[in-house]
Amino acid sequence: MLRDRSLTQHFNKNSIDRAFVLWAVSYAVIFTIRWHTVGALINQLHGLMDSIGVYFVLRFMVLSEEDARRCIRVLAVVACVIATSMFAEHITGHNPFAFLGGAHEISEVRNGTVRSQGPFLQAIPAGAFGATLIALFIGLWVRDARRKYLAALGIAAAATIAFTSGSSTPVLAMAGAIAAFSLWPIRKKMRWVRWGIVTTIVGLQIVMKADVWWLIARVDVTGSSTGWDRAALLDNTIKHFSEWWLIGTDNNPNWGFNMWDLCNWFVAQAVQGGLLTFVLFVLVISYAFKRLGRARRAAEGDFRKGFLIWAVGAALFSQVCSFFGTSYYDQTTISWFALLAMISAITSLPMTQSPNLKKFSTVETERFEFATGALAAEREVRL
Repeated sequence: MLRDRSLTQHFNKNSIDRAFVLWAVSYAVIFTIRWHTVGALINQLHGLMDSIGVYFVLRFMVLSEEDARRCIRVLAVVACVIATSMFAEHITGHNPFAFLGGAHEISEVRNGTVRSQGPFLQAIPAGAFGATLIALFIGLWVRDARRKYLAALGIAAAATIAFTSGSSTPVLAMAGAIAAFSLWPIRKKMRWVRWGIVTTIVGLQIVMKADVWWLIARVDVTGSSTGWDRAALLDNTIKHFSEWWLIGTDNNPNWGFNMWDLCNWFVAQAVQGGLLTFVLFVLVISYAFKRLGRARRAAEGDFRKGFLIWAVGAALFSQVCSFFGTSYYDQTTISWFALLAMISAITSLPMTQSPNLKKFSTVETERFEFATGALAAEREVRL
């Protein structure tokens, strides 16, 4: 991905970058304050180098739509390699990556089903890695006619990764992507969809005997899911708000059975980083959706480009769905950072004059790149 052009000429900080840095710093500072030890400080400095360093390396390497498509092609190749190993693991019960270290040789088996994990630390993040890539490969299929074979291989490989993990969370993440693609015909009426979702949730909360989040307890795709634990974790997090809102808490194991397992990344942000970290994490996701929506409206009339942007949005929604079933604590975070970098790249495409674009209140200066690859003059965009 090395190019002759100067990176500083094309890299422009945006709202996602700022929210991401604030989120990473907030988590590290609050974690260190809570533990107030030198070990915690060293640990979090290491974490900051990993998160901010990797994120901005990807941001500097993925600067345009072409870079984003190249990144998706690389992920397709990686998915094919991992899918091959996880399929073999599913058949034999032995992890081929064990000889490299860092992975158990004998695979976990639950209710008679092998839960393949490949090079990941656990089966659920492994499956989530594959499930959240499918939407990107569908977008590549439509946008890049010359790479359809690679997109098809990527889709097959990602689905193999998701299913051989033997977990419900990856399946629900794929369902989230499918739901997002099903909304493509009514893409111009997404405001009504959002209000419809909010109204449905509020209505269920009113008519249900239990709180609406206990619906998670009924989710069991594989027959071996722990939906009750996830619902109880969310319920206890809300009930113990006073314990964690300021600087997080380490008391969650005492909330109940299996409450030590922060198998919800939203809950993990709150419990480990307090309310500020949780809000900043949600803000990163919110800014990503906002930029995608604005870019999609600007690309109205160009089906392939608009569909690619929608596919990346479907991948983002798929990630959000997976956050409710697992926390990212291994190399799965790289795919999340890469997705954010791709969102920044494809939403820096031309914002042509369009009656669908609305004016917003805050002024931010950004540089956009035309579809032909030529640089547009810098102009002010109202966010």
